[in-house]
Parts: sequence; structure tokens; C-alpha cells
Amino acid sequence: MRNHTEGAGTRFASPSNIEAELQTWSDAIDQLVLGYLAAGAWPHDTYRLRVEALRHKHTAVQTRFNAFKATTPSETTWRSFRAGLTAELKALESDLAAVSSAIEPQPTAAHSEQHPAAHGPRRDL
Repeated sequence: MRNHTEGAGTRFASPSNIEAELQTWSDAIDQLVLGYLAAGAWPHDTYRLRVEALRHKHTAVQTRFNAFKATTPSETTWRSFRAGLTAELKALESDLAAVSSAIEPQPTAAHSEQHPAAHGPRRDL
């Protein structure tokens, strides 16, 4: 993610800038997914649900942006569209920062009971 001191106006000034931001955020979300997979997060784990919600939000913004780009917009329509999209981009960025700073999932007692390997190798053998 970019430094928060950069103005949103600069980062979201052109379609290519937004495209680059969306790609950067997609890569960051992919890393979060790898993190919860490596931690063995279950489908109902809060951390995993937050990452999945973030992925859906990103996909919705990306889809909306791609649909707009396909219309070959004029400068006037671009400014109008960007004004509406900027709030969504800021929210996505904020959510990504919040999830990224959260502690990745750790196996819980419920996981350990169902996954004895989480405790390490058996010593009684």
C-alpha cells in the first residue's frame, strides 16, 4: 500500500493510477489469503471472513472500474466518475489497512481438538 500522506487526488488522478492501486491492493489481499491458508483458518474464522469480505469489496470496485473504462470515457465523465469512486477507494484502502494490521489467525482450542497435529508429534509412542 502507498503512504497515507500522499493525497488521494494524486493517487486517484488518472485511470492508470487507479488501476495500479487496485493491482497493488489485489496483491496485498492475495498475501492475506496466503496467510490465513498457512495458519489453517477455517471458513468461519473471523480473520478469514474479514479477508474474504475485503476480497469481495475489491472485486466490486474493480468490476465497476473496468466497466467504466470499457466505455472510453471523456475527461468530463472521468472526473464525475472519479469523484464517486474515490470514496469507495478510500474505504477499500482503510479496510485493507485494518485487516492487514490485524493479528493473523492462530489455532484455537476448537481447532486443536479437531487437529491433534496442531500440538505437535505425539510423545507417547
